[in-house]
Amino acid sequence: MISVIILAAGESKRMGKTKQLMVYNGRTLIERAVDVASESVAEETIVVTGHDARLVEKAIKNKAVKIVKNRRYREGMGSSIRTGISSVASDADGVIIMLSDQPGLTPDVINTLVNTFKTKNGGIVVPVYLGTKGNPVLFDIKYREELLNLAGDTGARGVLQGHPADVTEVEISSHGILLDIDTEEDFRRYTGLQ
Repeated sequence: MISVIILAAGESKRMGKTKQLMVYNGRTLIERAVDVASESVAEETIVVTGHDARLVEKAIKNKAVKIVKNRRYREGMGSSIRTGISSVASDADGVIIMLSDQPGLTPDVINTLVNTFKTKNGGIVVPVYLGTKGNPVLFDIKYREELLNLAGDTGARGVLQGHPADVTEVEISSHGILLDIDTEEDFRRYTGLQ
């Protein structure tokens, strides 16, 4: 059983407004992220909200997801990962940590990660595009305690770096795994690419 944790709690400081609610091709970024996860082979989707939680949750109120609120979101991404991991189903074999601001992701990316995970019997699966690592990343549930101990805003990078022998890189044919939207300029550049 694979759970997807979508991180949607950030303050979007560089954007200057809540980027999860920005509309791209008729859907908010958070709606797009939820749809990608829901249309994949993953069995559970968890959305971690925080900043502007009420509005973000309203945008996905009709989606089949578990919503958990990170009341300590100002502490950084580590706190959101902890919140999400704490809510994962007890029978989960692995978790995918997914950002809410990558509109180029498709369900196929998640499916590739899951299929590779099952073939390799666990570990950590990282998508790669032309030699560059991207997001999302799939972690075996055995890393649960390490993920629960994350702090600050570096995400799960430390867990990856701590287990290099457990990492499987899988080539993805889309540059969408490398593109996230942090600023208005990023958004304009991204929408210009489509």
